[in-house]
Amino acid sequence: MCYQCSQCNRCGRFSYKTVLVCKTCNTPIQAGQHVCSGCNASTIGNLKAGEMLFDTHAPVRGKRERSF
Repeated sequence: MCYQCSQCNRCGRFSYKTVLVCKTCNTPIQAGQHVCSGCNASTIGNLKAGEMLFDTHAPVRGKRERSF
């Protein structure tokens, strides 16, 4: 990732998303979910980072044009 184009995402650096999983049963947890759907454990303090997924629908922005 270079400084000049850190917002364009042409290199794909901003296309990865981390999946959160339950520490107890490794079930993927959706945002806002308070109880694991796999083991019914509370998600407070019971989450860990799972795998990194590549999002093919991540936006790619063009260069901004300056107006002076």
